Amino acid sequence: MTPRLHIPQAVRQTAQQVFGEPGQQWLAALPRLVAEEADRWGLTLGEPYTGGSVALVLAVTQADGVPAVLKCSPPFDPESRHEADALRLYGGSGAVRLYDHNPANGTLLLEKITPGLALADHPDRNEAIRIACQLLKRLWQPVATDHPFQTVFDVASAWRQQMLAAQRPDTDTVVGSLLHAASAILQDLLRSDDETVLVNRDVHLGNILAARREDWLLIDPKPLVGSPAFDTGYLLLDLLGPTPTAKQNEYLTQVIADYTSVDPGLVRGWALVRAVENVLWDLGRGGSGQPYFSQALVLSQ
Repeated sequence: MTPRLHIPQAVRQTAQQVFGEPGQQWLAALPRLVAEEADRWGLTLGEPYTGGSVALVLAVTQADGVPAVLKCSPPFDPESRHEADALRLYGGSGAVRLYDHNPANGTLLLEKITPGLALADHPDRNEAIRIACQLLKRLWQPVATDHPFQTVFDVASAWRQQMLAAQRPDTDTVVGSLLHAASAILQDLLRSDDETVLVNRDVHLGNILAARREDWLLIDPKPLVGSPAFDTGYLLLDLLGPTPTAKQNEYLTQVIADYTSVDPGLVRGWALVRAVENVLWDLGRGGSGQPYFSQALVLSQ
């Protein structure tokens, strides 16, 4: 008999609301999948971690008594598909170590990071930004020509097509202006994308944890290959928060640019693109587009 497994409510909601029927089937299969992986790797299961919304992440103990983490992501989630490949490329330098991986279902056996406090909770905000930017620079690793990752060019080109398609005569004037600005900027950004390094479409201070092996380690990479500037745009969005101001935007853009040596125009350009793409994503799910709409307005000024 498969033991009862507690699945956090946020994970259930994402699986059901974002992934639909495949998500429901994945949820139903999770207890059996976790039990099989625990048996295969000789794991004693602990409690699930909260805070995430896509993957089920469990504290586990290996057969030799070493603590670890078992991460089960929906195998049909394109953003998580090559997480194991990214972690292998990092090799534990600046990122959580990958102990093992089951490619058949996407489960990962990972190093447990202790104490595991998030960089988002650092008492000195400017120091936290410096740490994040310096870690990003370390993680901008070159990739082989036969790498398995999606490229920023392909992903962002699809975003641009969505933005152009959404520019209809009945589109709200303000939204239409943002779509026009973002698609034009994106066209310029794609011309300069050299596709040289591994980047991360979801880098934020909550995914950088305090550790003992190194001071800070990245978790949960969602890898792409492209220009380093791509990373800085999403980091700016994360730091701006839901109620940004023009002054805050100007300051944070320059700080990120200084710490990463990325042109501030590229930082701001990618941030605007990501904000507008988030607006379209949220509207497509029946949402209001907030807080991404507020971010896009400030970034477009």
